[in-house]
Amino acid sequence: MAKNDSICALDVGTSSVKALISEMHDGEVTVLGVGRAVSNGVRKGTVVNIDAAAAAIASAVEKAEIMAGGDVSRVVTSLGGDHLSGINSKGVIGVTARNREITPFEVERVLESARSIRLPSDCEIIHLFPQEYAVDDHDEVRNPVGMTGARLEAEAHIITGMITNSDNLMRAIRKAGIEVDDVIASPYAASYAVLTPDERELGVALIDIGAATTSVMFFIEGAVTHTAVLPIGAQHVTSDISMGLRISHTAAEEVKMSYGFAMSEMVSDTEAIEVPSTGDRPPRTIPKKTLSQIIEPRMEEIFRLVLKEIEKVQCKEVLSAGAVLTGGGAMLGGATDVAEAVFGTMPARVGYPTGFSGMLDIGRDATCAVAVGLTLMKSSEQNPAPGIRKVRERKEGNTGGKLSGWFKEFFS
Repeated sequence: MAKNDSICALDVGTSSVKALISEMHDGEVTVLGVGRAVSNGVRKGTVVNIDAAAAAIASAVEKAEIMAGGDVSRVVTSLGGDHLSGINSKGVIGVTARNREITPFEVERVLESARSIRLPSDCEIIHLFPQEYAVDDHDEVRNPVGMTGARLEAEAHIITGMITNSDNLMRAIRKAGIEVDDVIASPYAASYAVLTPDERELGVALIDIGAATTSVMFFIEGAVTHTAVLPIGAQHVTSDISMGLRISHTAAEEVKMSYGFAMSEMVSDTEAIEVPSTGDRPPRTIPKKTLSQIIEPRMEEIFRLVLKEIEKVQCKEVLSAGAVLTGGGAMLGGATDVAEAVFGTMPARVGYPTGFSGMLDIGRDATCAVAVGLTLMKSSEQNPAPGIRKVRERKEGNTGGKLSGWFKEFFS
């Protein structure tokens, strides 16, 4: 059996399921095993066939178990899909503690006030992230505990999602014979693996380009300020190649991974590549620039949609650290060049997962950012946000102590 300090992170994506088994020793995370499986039963980041998804999950976990040399029975998993959305909220309470001193209990109360928002009946709160507090006339307070005042306000960012989507994900995992410890929104998990503390503080846009969706999360002064999921991803690039070159989707994916480059003006006019043909026809030779000219418009479209999100919240000037691209789409050559061309003055880099030892090849694979981030979050003593499981416990009336993990995260 796996050791008590072992962690299994599960990333159920549109194109693949990834399982990562790690152990924590002397404050260091060591990856022991990784398993991957084709993500049958998942569309646009959400489970649409529980049996097929369960089989894929079981396969990925089994491969990781074989590599790690142990079994796992519990996982922390990601939740993705274009049903996720972000809302900024505000809470206000009167301070009733002795001598008007603000204690963790008052902070918990004001966060509960911020949580009280109207949602459609089929939606639920997944995470609540404090941004800043105000005590009477003093605003931009990061840690109000110990201060005195009559009025406490909190600004927070809330991530919501569809109840049925999270239900189906957990049903698939449990059908694979595994229990769920916690569920974390995919973009926030990825941020733990690829962003530096300085980037979060300066202001940064995390852009996770998955197969069918692109997740966007903005951090300003260390806090989450905006979350959105765009219904477009790297599979759309593959489909464009398939249609443009008249080849199968599988062949188009291979061509994209082998020769794809997103910035056509940086590709030589004389360079040629060989692409397969359909049926019994022999392979064809085409200019590599032709392939880039197919890829570039779709990648530009993705980044223009991200730019619309930036303009919507008017935060471009405060995203001083620029953009960090991760996910499979970020590994396409020239992706950062297209991003910088669209964003103008904002720099861009590819975010590869860091913060662990063992199996260092994962650190060169941006598709593992979510799985590594889940591992780092679970291995830490800090509890960055109540997950779906904990939120539901609160709905059932068990309200005591559920926000205690916040104070380690935001007040340390």
